[in-house]
Amino acid sequence: MITVVILNSANGVYQNSLYGLVAAFPSQYTNAVVLGTNICGTFVSIINIITLLVASDVKIAALLYFLISFLTILACFLSIFLLPKFEFYNFYMEKAKKRDEHNEVDGIKYIEAEVIPKIDGVKLTAEGDKVEVLDSGFMAKLHLYYRIFKKVWIQCVNVWCVFFVTLALFPAVMADVKYSSKTGKYDFFIPEFLFTAFTTYLLFNFLAALGSFLANFVQWPSAKWLVVPVVVRFAFIPLIMFCNYRPGFRTWGVLFDNVWVYILMASIMSITSGYFSSLAMMYAPRYYPF
Repeated sequence: MITVVILNSANGVYQNSLYGLVAAFPSQYTNAVVLGTNICGTFVSIINIITLLVASDVKIAALLYFLISFLTILACFLSIFLLPKFEFYNFYMEKAKKRDEHNEVDGIKYIEAEVIPKIDGVKLTAEGDKVEVLDSGFMAKLHLYYRIFKKVWIQCVNVWCVFFVTLALFPAVMADVKYSSKTGKYDFFIPEFLFTAFTTYLLFNFLAALGSFLANFVQWPSAKWLVVPVVVRFAFIPLIMFCNYRPGFRTWGVLFDNVWVYILMASIMSITSGYFSSLAMMYAPRYYPF
């Protein structure tokens, strides 16, 4: 359990650091991080299937799986040192540095008047189309963050709702949805020992990556109305649980025992997870015009 906590904590730091890094790039690069995460999940799912096919022993399969994972993490770590060698990276880092130097002179932060017209307890002095906000400590910064949060809170809610539904179902619920037939025998075209690997892990990660990719070309609905389909996605929680989920333990009836109905619902849930999360991530910076 301690190992799991450490791994997920490290992943959280690394992933959020990436979001901070790409904040200096054009807005579409934020979606590149989301897309990359889903592509990584697809890659891991394929590796999982390969190890199950080539390794007859569970211990050997686990060893191969985690060895490949370790090598992938090592490659990601080394890529950090390669970034400064790219002209694209240096251009936007230098641009961000100059912007920060311009925005902070002698301890004074310049904030556009239409974004933060007034901050209680902080002296404001008009200077053209901007105002000076004297840096007066922790409370002043809290006011700044609060004003910014008021602009982007709806997209924060959208991101939270998308991932709440996604993580409520994947992988815990989806991995326990089983194939059922009238004869009681397993006769699906995917081998039984690969059923979950294909219909849960590969299905979700591939379609989530596809959804994130589509967000680069189609942005619908608008930022104002994105919350509507995001909230509608909550319906997937009971719908998928009414599939053949944990048939040996459930105490309520199965409404959708056809595996193709489950695959259809899981596919829509997966692609909308990638698509709507990318849209929310892309819309949020538009409210923050610095």
